[in-house]
Amino acid sequence: MKNQSPLLRKSAWSLIGVPAFCILLITLIWDSELKQIRRDHDETLAAVVQQNNNRVAALEQYAIRTIQNADAVLQLVVKELAHSSPVPPLSIKLPPAPANELLATILVADAKGTVTSISSDSSVGKLPQVAAQEYFRFHTRLSADSLYIGKPMHCPLVDRQVIALSRRITPPGGGFAGVVAVLIEPSALTKFYAQANLLPHDILSLVAPDGTTYARRTGPRESFGENIRKSPLYRHLERQAVGSYRANDAIRGVPTFFSYRKLKDFPIIATVGAAEAEVMAGFYHRTRRAYNSALILSAAVALFSMLVCFFIRVHRRQTKIIRDSETRYRSLFENSPDAILLADPFGNVLEANPASCTILGRSKEEIFALGRTGLADTSDPRLAELLEERSRTGKARGEISLLDNKGIPFPAEVTTALFTDATGQQFATMFIRDITKQKRLQKKILQEQKRFQRKLTEQVIRAQEREREVIGRELHDNVNQVLTTVKLYLELAQTDKTSCEVLLPRCVGHVMDSINEIRKLSRDLSAPTLGTRSLADSVEALVDMIRSSSGLRMTLRHNLQPGSLAMDLKLAVYRILQEQLNNVVRHARASKVLITLNQQPSCLLVTIKDNGQGFDPRQQREGIGINNMISRVKVFDGKISINAAPGKGCTVQIMVPVPTVPDEGFTTNAVLQFSEA
Repeated sequence: MKNQSPLLRKSAWSLIGVPAFCILLITLIWDSELKQIRRDHDETLAAVVQQNNNRVAALEQYAIRTIQNADAVLQLVVKELAHSSPVPPLSIKLPPAPANELLATILVADAKGTVTSISSDSSVGKLPQVAAQEYFRFHTRLSADSLYIGKPMHCPLVDRQVIALSRRITPPGGGFAGVVAVLIEPSALTKFYAQANLLPHDILSLVAPDGTTYARRTGPRESFGENIRKSPLYRHLERQAVGSYRANDAIRGVPTFFSYRKLKDFPIIATVGAAEAEVMAGFYHRTRRAYNSALILSAAVALFSMLVCFFIRVHRRQTKIIRDSETRYRSLFENSPDAILLADPFGNVLEANPASCTILGRSKEEIFALGRTGLADTSDPRLAELLEERSRTGKARGEISLLDNKGIPFPAEVTTALFTDATGQQFATMFIRDITKQKRLQKKILQEQKRFQRKLTEQVIRAQEREREVIGRELHDNVNQVLTTVKLYLELAQTDKTSCEVLLPRCVGHVMDSINEIRKLSRDLSAPTLGTRSLADSVEALVDMIRSSSGLRMTLRHNLQPGSLAMDLKLAVYRILQEQLNNVVRHARASKVLITLNQQPSCLLVTIKDNGQGFDPRQQREGIGINNMISRVKVFDGKISINAAPGKGCTVQIMVPVPTVPDEGFTTNAVLQFSEA
């Protein structure tokens, strides 16, 4: 930014400052929102923990009160039975179960485990044995009286799941006289919350130390007897008897906030849980709303910043365009290889670039002095004509001869024009280009063209001489020998009249051979009768002739349309085919040749493919056969490609554009006609 103008530097700092301020403002917005979200999260979480603590405390008190009520009944019955005399057999009439439905059934069993009394309203037949029940065996093992709280089990006396609370009956003289048990439904421990407005995943449960649930309520659903020993609850219990934690529910795997309390006088743990998705739903909704507000506010700030930056960039771009325009003009003026002169309408040179000093061989001061005296006096008189034309038309261009500082003339191309600046003042520009190298190159190109034309003429003459030599050899070796034989036969027939019948037919046959040989030479040397025959017929005749004379297996495929090609194009295609087939016969040592002529609306595609010994097309070859083919294709602005390799045969592909000929019966999908030996 050292080379920039103060205005550009100021706008550059603005482009940096505005986005930086925008980023800072957006950062403050998000920092404020995130802090508010964190506070809201902490407050919501604290409210959830407090609610769970209140619920678990209430559940603890309700469970303790329920157990104490049941124990009070047990102690009352035990006291009455212990003071009965005599104690055995225990046969008393118990009152029915309490009306509050918390106590399901009260039963009394003697020392042998036989139920002697039961407080059920339903009639029970033969009273069953309870000696196998855990609560009975517990009291037989323990001599002291204590309250036993059993796990949920199925009781056949009442035919439902119950929790047994029992005490030992000890007679006044000591010993074991039986047990008194209160059978409580598991739901009695959580029935306090039956009418509470619990969420679907809220949890209230009373759990034994071994992980068995005494009673569990999940929303409106009640359950018991599950094993949650793998729950993190027991890790927290090892550290403290009352607390809270977050974990997945051990049964459903739902993320839940838990609060727990270990009952002080009973082997029971009260737990309350609230599903994270439910209790935090309001927080999540407020968080989404806060994020949306922050996004909208950030987008508004960013949009405002973008608009400010856009207007700054537009202003900067306009300033830079003006500055760059000046820089480009100065760079073009200073670095141009052509001489550039800026002058007023009177011919006084006002400015000259470094190239003008190099091309004209003068310093700027000399050029300025030369301009004030008139450029026409120091150069070719045609310069005055260019200046006069410029004054008439506003611009002029031409070649003139200028003198360098040594007085040596050199060719130059001069372009001059008038222009008016923003103030309305008129000026003139003059571009001077030294074209000495171009002239030399043009001369060299012309010489190369003449040399190539001379070489081509020599090759054509050499080819003609070879053709004449071939014709002479054919006439001498074939026709002359045959005619000489005919002459000898005729002379012999004149002297020996008896041999005429034998010699004259031989003479006729030799004469016909000579006629056929001369006809073959004529066919090879003269153009085919393409004026009266189609290109397809001429090519087929050429293929038949070469096939019969060479023994090649030749295949011709074409879709040529009669009368759709010009005469010169048909002749060129015929000669190209003739040239390439002669090359195949003479040099290729091939056994198969495929010729394809595919006529399309805009071009003619010709392919000649053989399976001969091939050659390397990159190597220069003697003769003008391939050059003639290339020259004939170029006459029609066509393209030719030769794909060959040693041992892989040769493929010549030719594409020649053809003018569109109106023909309703012609389509590009015409089926190729097929001809094969």
